[in-house]
Amino acid sequence: ISATLFISCLFASVIPLFRNLINPLTAIIAFFSVGMICGNGTSAGLSEVGVFAMTGFVFALLLDSIYFRFFGSFVALFLALGLINLYSFNKFNSPYTWWGVKEPDVRLATYQTSIPIARNLYLSEKTKYNFELLNAELNSDNYSGDIFSFPNIPQIYLLSGRWPNSKAIITWFDFLPDDEAEQEALRLTTTPPVTIVNLILPESAWKAHERLFRAGGKLGQRKIQDAITQLTLINKLYTLKYNEEISPNCFLEVWQRIN
Repeated sequence: ISATLFISCLFASVIPLFRNLINPLTAIIAFFSVGMICGNGTSAGLSEVGVFAMTGFVFALLLDSIYFRFFGSFVALFLALGLINLYSFNKFNSPYTWWGVKEPDVRLATYQTSIPIARNLYLSEKTKYNFELLNAELNSDNYSGDIFSFPNIPQIYLLSGRWPNSKAIITWFDFLPDDEAEQEALRLTTTPPVTIVNLILPESAWKAHERLFRAGGKLGQRKIQDAITQLTLINKLYTLKYNEEISPNCFLEVWQRIN
């Protein structure tokens, strides 16, 4: 919808017929909606953020149209209630889904944990188990010094109370540019951190971001993953302390550098 209205506004700027059909306010909304997509620059910008403004605009047209005001109001109300029920139901069934990492039905979240940053939160049994096991491992006496989590697990820094020797806290595919990712890979190989926390994601997550944001080219983050593999599996500078399948085909690893 955003793209269609945006193209119509471009035609309106040069073709009088289109200019008479589209008022300035509509053009502003169209440009704003497209700006939400392009300016966000993330996978969320291509999905949820990209339809936010235009969905509200369509509902406003249905409610305000002089041609089918009562019918339009009925349709808008029906759609609104239907969407609220649909997305509420889906959110209960799957409260968190992130490129292969999933949290089960919210009605299964009946367990509490003693971990300070998660106090008063209700978790599923599996999430509680993984969370407490990871927290115990990160806060054991064997751990100190800098830590690096990849590709996007900032809660690791909160759990451990330790930080990476870097300015890049979020190394996710559509946040960190390729050149910065390559610098992170070089930093890892030249000054290996004491602890590496690595989330192994399905290859589909990598390829989807390469298709959406790199025109099919390789992500710079692949060099970070290659550096981690080089340090841990090839050069064997680290010991694997924790390895859990937190979701199907998604494994969380904690590597401790051998002194």
